Amino acid sequence: MSVLINASDFEHLSAGDADVSYEKAVALGHFSDGTLAGIGMDSSEVGFPPEIFREVYDKAYAAGIRRTAHAGEEGDSTYISRALDICRTERIDHGIRLVDDEALLKRVAKNKTLVTMCPLSNVRLRCVTKVAELPIRKFLDEGVRFSINSDDPAYFGGYILDNYCAVQDAFSLSFKDWKFIAEGAVEGSWCDDGRKEALLQKVQEWAGRYEGKF
Repeated sequence: MSVLINASDFEHLSAGDADVSYEKAVALGHFSDGTLAGIGMDSSEVGFPPEIFREVYDKAYAAGIRRTAHAGEEGDSTYISRALDICRTERIDHGIRLVDDEALLKRVAKNKTLVTMCPLSNVRLRCVTKVAELPIRKFLDEGVRFSINSDDPAYFGGYILDNYCAVQDAFSLSFKDWKFIAEGAVEGSWCDDGRKEALLQKVQEWAGRYEGKF
């Protein structure tokens, strides 16, 4: 089973160091043998725009390797558009500043690009002062696919269930909202089609069991 992890923590490295890390992973066969499912940028965002690492992403794109990036968490919404346009990322990690650019928000929704949100981490890093300030309601209303994640739970002080509970406490989401989140998270994931189908079936079974009771 492939595990989705970053090929390297690009954003605190130079472009040259990031390229070395990528080439080592390729040489070791980590992408072809399923050890790694894709590459990503993380760590500090402001001051390290996506285009710095364009060459690495170009290589990954040419090789058919999946691509994601932290963008629009600490940085503004242009970090998101540059990650999409320059690095051709398929997914956006965090992405809360997407809400500041209506055209970009609608584009992400139309293209069904997954945004991986980490609510308690966003609070801990002071990107927002509380979970209720996150654009979760806006994303739902605009049809933006997103998942809810824990982001280094031991460090940021909240495992995945804590994040789910914090979101529910802040937004009082409906059954329909949670179904949309669950389906979008599966559909936007990097699982193979068979695994997606199995997971979506589980969502449907859950929906059939509880719809109308909440």
